[in-house]
Amino acid sequence: MSEAGVEGLGWLEERISELSERQATNARMVLEEIARARDDARERGWNFMFRDAAELLEKLRSTNTPAFGSASAAASTTSPGTFNFSVYFFNPDPIVHPWFYVHAFVGPALLAPDVGQALALSDSRFPTLTMPDYPSFVLQTNAGHTMNLSLPVPKGLTATNYLVNCFLFTHTYFGVAQYMDRCGFPMKVT
Repeated sequence: MSEAGVEGLGWLEERISELSERQATNARMVLEEIARARDDARERGWNFMFRDAAELLEKLRSTNTPAFGSASAAASTTSPGTFNFSVYFFNPDPIVHPWFYVHAFVGPALLAPDVGQALALSDSRFPTLTMPDYPSFVLQTNAGHTMNLSLPVPKGLTATNYLVNCFLFTHTYFGVAQYMDRCGFPMKVT
């Protein structure tokens, strides 16, 4: 198992006193959830990735920013196989955000700053996932959520690393959905 980003947790804990009461409560909640996700990843032997502490602090201080906080994933998978992973996201806002989804796909999307360009980089050999099922879920005020996903891996792939991407967005029935955040991590296929 490997971990990325966890060295900044102490730095963030030291800055909680600089936050408003709501922000400090959110920071404690996020740190607790990240610690729980880290422990879970260790138990499973999974890799664990945590958002940079300075970026997380920025997210906690802002508004209208549901965001990813961490991700954990199996160390590797086979072709064919299934790649299991979890993502944690949170809502530091004082408002409820309805109709949340995570769209997961494989490709070098984190290299493209534009959402449209990033989505166009989806590797068509892999399925895309949009979770959860209808009618999605409501991301409550000052709350977080962990989502577990399983990505089918097709047969015949070259043994190498592939990039898994997760986009967090709110669905609308008419008009353009609101993109909130993204995260990504490698998937090792053996």
